[in-house]
Amino acid sequence: MPEIIIRRVSTIEIGHDFLKGFNRHQNTEKVLFWSKGVLVEKVNYFQDEWDSSSLIRIAKELEEISLVGVVVAAFSEGKVIGFTCIDDELFNDGYINMPYLHVTYDKRGQGIGKKLFLAIQEEAKKFGAKKLYISGHPDVKTQTFYKEAGCIPAQRINKRLYDVEPFDIHLEKEI
Repeated sequence: MPEIIIRRVSTIEIGHDFLKGFNRHQNTEKVLFWSKGVLVEKVNYFQDEWDSSSLIRIAKELEEISLVGVVVAAFSEGKVIGFTCIDDELFNDGYINMPYLHVTYDKRGQGIGKKLFLAIQEEAKKFGAKKLYISGHPDVKTQTFYKEAGCIPAQRINKRLYDVEPFDIHLEKEI
């Protein structure tokens, strides 16, 4: 099995082809949603995919984030197989936003996401953050990952981030 390296990525490493070959495929069968203050599960079938233009757009976002925040990536055989990031803005008395945490489709279930999540928490501490703020996909599998990682529903919702993704489950993780 090829070695997996997880490390902070510099701005100059992130070009338009940074995510070339990354497979952001997700089959969703069940989602969680808030109903009367309780998370409720319901059946909802759909797929998420990132095409090549999405990968280029996200690479550009990561490049911009890396100028002020931190990007951490997992590499195997020189290719990005997972990534996460934090921006540099602290809000709500110590929260810091984690806009992305993704592992390429064929590498999921190998603990890469957990390692990325731990690595970005260490980076967040350097910014003085007390909690990660996560706008998590409502897919039950995604939410299970975050719950097992110790995340809970965000105690203080960031309205700007909520307005961007109102169907996401907004979470926090004390670090």
